[in-house]
Amino acid sequence: MSTESSGIRMIAGDAEAYEAFLTTLRSNLPADVRLSVSLHARHQGDGDPVHSRFQRWEKLAKLDLDAVVMAYDYSWSTSPPGPVAPVAWVQKVLDHAAGTFAPPRIVLALPLYGYHWQRTGAGADRSKPEWAGSGQLPTALKALVSKGFERDASLPLEDGKL
Repeated sequence: MSTESSGIRMIAGDAEAYEAFLTTLRSNLPADVRLSVSLHARHQGDGDPVHSRFQRWEKLAKLDLDAVVMAYDYSWSTSPPGPVAPVAWVQKVLDHAAGTFAPPRIVLALPLYGYHWQRTGAGADRSKPEWAGSGQLPTALKALVSKGFERDASLPLEDGKL
């Protein structure tokens, strides 16, 4: 754990210790202070990803906190080329979040970036980069705008759906 000027950053691998820390923190904060945690994207049926094993959503949902669900990096800089946040995957993540946390307490964090993968292999033209998912961003943004996405980054959920 380290302290920083704007808060505390915890690198946790132990679910019980993480939950105990958040419970203690919540109980020592004034009632009008909102507590939020950033959560790795998960959805029903994705197994038990090692990188987010310490974030037991069902236990965290019982605490008085906002769940900031990081719905990005489906594909990442060292993975094979692919979309950063495919719409169908984001919907699965949101469905799981809405089934676990109270929807008004969910903040869906979406990417506004992409990765640049170099083509490799026989005959690859490495002078032209591949951009994965670039065609999906306008469609995803249009869907958000049509559902009332506001400039203050609030997005009303309708039965847990975008």
